[in-house]
Amino acid sequence: MVGDPASSIYKAATARFDAKDPTQALTNVVNLTCDLLSADRAALYEFDESEGSFTPRFARGVAMAELGRVSSQSDNPVLSKALDELRAVSSADNGRSLGLPLAPGTVACTPCRAGDQIIGLLFVAIDGRKNFSPEDLKTLEVLGARSGEILSIARQTASQSYLFHKLSLLYQASHAITGTLENYWRAMDPLYLQIFAKSFWYAGITTAICLLAAFPIALAITFASPRWKPVLLLI
Repeated sequence: MVGDPASSIYKAATARFDAKDPTQALTNVVNLTCDLLSADRAALYEFDESEGSFTPRFARGVAMAELGRVSSQSDNPVLSKALDELRAVSSADNGRSLGLPLAPGTVACTPCRAGDQIIGLLFVAIDGRKNFSPEDLKTLEVLGARSGEILSIARQTASQSYLFHKLSLLYQASHAITGTLENYWRAMDPLYLQIFAKSFWYAGITTAICLLAAFPIALAITFASPRWKPVLLLI
């Protein structure tokens, strides 16, 4: 649960959230992160289980092409502490920003969780020698928590859409192969009859060629010496 001092922030992160459009909701959270913390840049990463790393999904103040993957086994003290202690950590107080997304500058990050699972990271950066206050880090944690909830919903929505697509294909296939009299009658259409005739014609020609080639080879194998029979069988 979000504490009372952070309730207004949580409501702001929830505002204009449409469960049917989590992409827009996550974009709003990234923008809100920059606005509330007076930050120059922010980026949201999602954990990719197949790669074992975090992949950039949304950003503000920096091009997506400039952001790379972040390893979950990174030795950066800021990232390691954020993942180990499950809280927001700033590079000004707990290490260096070198190697972190959005660097240079002061970079802070917080994990985005769905239950006990970390499914994302929220980064924010400010230029110069500014630092994030403890209140800023608490705000970042609230925004990270909200990002985790929306990421989880986005994953569920994608999974449900994929399942619905598969079921739809199965439904269409089951109707396409129904053996009704109407479908049999449609097979008598001149277009289909012409296709059937061509198929039988090509099949007949192929069979005749195979027979013409097979008989002489079969006779040759019959009367050939044991030495040449394996060679003729390969032909």
